[in-house]
Amino acid sequence: MSANQAILFDTINAAAALVALVLAARLAMRQGVLRPVFQAAAVAFGISGIGAGLFATLGPEHFASGAVQSIAYLAWLWTLNRLFASDERDKSVRPIRPVVYSLVFVEAMQMALLGAALQTFGVEQAHEVLGGFAILFRLLFCVGALVLVHNLYAGAGQQARASLRWPAAALATVWLYDLN
Repeated sequence: MSANQAILFDTINAAAALVALVLAARLAMRQGVLRPVFQAAAVAFGISGIGAGLFATLGPEHFASGAVQSIAYLAWLWTLNRLFASDERDKSVRPIRPVVYSLVFVEAMQMALLGAALQTFGVEQAHEVLGGFAILFRLLFCVGALVLVHNLYAGAGQQARASLRWPAAALATVWLYDLN
């Protein structure tokens, strides 16, 4: 990566951090029926903002960047779960719970890989193997999360779809981007 690309990368991540933290503050103040969803999204935006700031300052390869990214993914999963609960479909759609639990397990394995990477620092072969598993776990998480987003939107009633359209599209965009 050239010096100009590194500066651009850091600037974009710093701007993303600022925008995410502003959105977190704005969502935290929202009232209404969807307050639990707004609170979950505020936490997810806040953690994502911290993660983007760490990416800008420490780089994407740093342990703290990876750990905060995993925590942010769990926060977005919690937000998705709150979207299911917003119209009380979390009670009627019990089959989503094993998928959510599986995704939490996959993300816990991702964090375990970060710890293993710290233990094997400097061992090139171990770094390659752990990197492959990290990619595999990230792909598993993204595909599972996309399945949940699809179930959220496809299973919603006509009236609920209007309010779920943009949140579902935003979450799908994040996880589709991470598949690449």
